[in-house]
Amino acid sequence: MRKKHTSTWYFIDYENHPFIPYEELKEQDCITLFLGQQQKSLSVDLMKKLLHIKKTIDIEIIQVSGQSPNNVDFHLSYELGKQHEVAKYGTLFVVISKDKGFDNLINYINTQGRQCKRVV
Repeated sequence: MRKKHTSTWYFIDYENHPFIPYEELKEQDCITLFLGQQQKSLSVDLMKKLLHIKKTIDIEIIQVSGQSPNNVDFHLSYELGKQHEVAKYGTLFVVISKDKGFDNLINYINTQGRQCKRVV
């Protein structure tokens, strides 16, 4: 039986699926929002929401530079690996993307003892 997770870290492929799970967020959660090179700005509405939740959770916005196929995906995957090394046991990782290409990586992360899932 797996332990209940203590916090959730969201890795959001905002270029592929512009969704933030506002209703599910709680204190100690983290969001890493990945933007493609063509996404030069965020809406005022989104910024207001992010500033409001920033009071209780950590938010990082990563603007990916350069253009190539799957560029944002590679950056997100790299960040997943980095954070896996430092996150406490019991931290759930959630990838928000419509891209099924993450599924094999997520399965591998789960074999390493980390709870990880993709949601759309």
